[in-house]
Amino acid sequence: MIIAKDAALKIIATWLLFALLTSQLFSFLLPDLSNTLNDRGIDHIQRLLYAAQELRPDYQDVIVHVDLNNHSLKSLKNRHPDRTDHAQLIRNLSAMGTSLQMLDFVYAGTTANSADRALVDAVRETDAVAVGMALRIAGSGTVLSGFSDQGESRAPVVPLREAGSAAVNFYRGCTDLLLPFEALASSAAAVGYLTLVPDNDGVFRRLPLLVRCGEGFYPSFTLAAVSRYLGVPPDKIAIEPGQIRLVDALFPGEDRPRELVVPVDAAGRLRIQYVGPWGRMRHYAFADIFLASRDQDAMAIWREELSGKIVLVSDITTGAADVGPIPLDLHFPLSGVHANAVHTILTESFLTASPWPVLLLINAVMLAGMLFFALRFSAIAFTLTTLVMTALYLVATTVFLYASGVMLPLIQPMAMVVIGMFTVHIASSVANARTHAMTETARQLAERDLDIGRSIQSSFLPTNRVCPPGWQVATHFKPARQVSGDFYDLFELGGGRYVAVVVADVCDKGVGAALFMALIRSLIRAFAIQDFNQYCDLRDNPEGCSDTAVLNAITQTNRYLADTHADTGMFATLFIGILEHGTGHLRYVNCGHEPPLVIGHRRVMNRLKPTGPALGLMIDSVFAIGDLTLKRGETILAFTDGLTESESSTGEAFGRQRLSELVGCGEGGAQRLVDRIVHAKANHTSGQTPFDDITIVAVQRENRSNGTAVQVK
Repeated sequence: MIIAKDAALKIIATWLLFALLTSQLFSFLLPDLSNTLNDRGIDHIQRLLYAAQELRPDYQDVIVHVDLNNHSLKSLKNRHPDRTDHAQLIRNLSAMGTSLQMLDFVYAGTTANSADRALVDAVRETDAVAVGMALRIAGSGTVLSGFSDQGESRAPVVPLREAGSAAVNFYRGCTDLLLPFEALASSAAAVGYLTLVPDNDGVFRRLPLLVRCGEGFYPSFTLAAVSRYLGVPPDKIAIEPGQIRLVDALFPGEDRPRELVVPVDAAGRLRIQYVGPWGRMRHYAFADIFLASRDQDAMAIWREELSGKIVLVSDITTGAADVGPIPLDLHFPLSGVHANAVHTILTESFLTASPWPVLLLINAVMLAGMLFFALRFSAIAFTLTTLVMTALYLVATTVFLYASGVMLPLIQPMAMVVIGMFTVHIASSVANARTHAMTETARQLAERDLDIGRSIQSSFLPTNRVCPPGWQVATHFKPARQVSGDFYDLFELGGGRYVAVVVADVCDKGVGAALFMALIRSLIRAFAIQDFNQYCDLRDNPEGCSDTAVLNAITQTNRYLADTHADTGMFATLFIGILEHGTGHLRYVNCGHEPPLVIGHRRVMNRLKPTGPALGLMIDSVFAIGDLTLKRGETILAFTDGLTESESSTGEAFGRQRLSELVGCGEGGAQRLVDRIVHAKANHTSGQTPFDDITIVAVQRENRSNGTAVQVK
């Protein structure tokens, strides 16, 4: 048992409840980040399943591709097909017995009368052709204005009267309409928008099946095609919370119509079950289909190959196709998104999020398991059994996804387990220390438990520190007690172009400060990474984006601490620098922290004074950006006040002046500088018990123009 039996249940249950609330708070405060991380976890599981041949999603060739690719252009003597050629392709596909043709083109505007007439005639004669349109899609909360009625050229809409409040959060799309020319739109069997909306991280996982416009909806290219294929008119499409119902859908080969229920999220988006990368579906060349009418034997072969199938025709020639990432392919022609969406609906291989009662059950089971393990086992056994339980949950998530398409949550339960392990160990250390401090044996037991807490806290510090070529990094970390309120962090931003350097000091010491430290460290990291990805597109390299990102991260962290934890009376000083290591340019925010030293030519050249108050003091605190450029041979030395306030046996402080004198007393790199300071401090205190935590971080730009990275501890 981790904690004495008389206090165990109450203490552990309290801390596990704290872990649950903290993980829920993370999902509530950072929903975009939480959802993105969860999606990426599901993506990883899908890639693992696809790597095993027998576990890949089933592909039923009810839908196939006809691609206008570079090979087709060569076969057509480098002539890009016009609308007359498209008309011939439509007639050929019709003669081959296809059930529906999905043309991934927007035939906007008119061209030569003969070409347009040929295309319209072919579409009308076939009576099984879906064509595309385009529009601007906006979020559910956006107010759209300035659109006008397009008359007969407007695409068909689904009546709003069957939707009620179920569609209140659907996307809107009434502006920037790009429609097929009128004669073609009226002749086509279906018209739907081709516009796609990626997730927050740019990956195309979901497709909005309907967008709101006035008193009705525009259907997506996918939904328009599926409805036509199954014989479902617009007035038999019903929208309900969490689903879109296609009433009286008649599947080929079935005797009676039935209801098809398509699960969607609150925004009306279908989560697509991709069958694999681009090459997984069947693909045929545009030129082969186009030229087949010249050979009746070839037509017979094609009829046997394509009869009864849905054919999606798209242009994927170099430079013509839109390409983007999907969970199983980073460079996926986006016409395949609609093809996979159609396949998902017609095969009813849906991916659905688990309902909230399931999440409640998962949390209850995992909390009960951790409570049981904490009450029954030692600290090491508790950690191992909790990790085994977590591994089993990941296996269950994989099994559910493969067997039923249900996506169990990943991030919130994992965050709860990690925080729960940390807090239970800290709680156990504190409880054991208080309970057994009266005897030497009890003291040793308490120190052992507190050492476990210290080792867990040490895992929060970067083990493989970032150290780009041409730079040296050295650190020193010494807590005054078993756990510390100091911390430092180094991590990459912007794909490795920038390095974030963080040094902070919580106002107190011990376990309370350690928990506050863990919270601040997590907030700074999460907000910095999220805001840097949001504001800094490194392909365009916009000026000032890192300033905006770091200020936003600091402001959000301060606002949360001051608003949520004001009653604790705790605050923290913090220095964060964003170093562009290629140029030596450093942008920083000093939140009431001890001014870091800029060292060069064996002297202190600058002190980076505070640019704002400490974090957590006032909710409306204002922070400013400072900047400088570190030249070759120059060093930035950041530290906490535990260094300068260390006292000798006579009560004399180590002091800033002594520290300034040390930097000019010798040569060498970042590690020698840190070692010199640590040695001088040890001589000054002469074995005195440390009063405060001490953290030192030195980052030096090497003199060599192409030096090798040096990473030291």
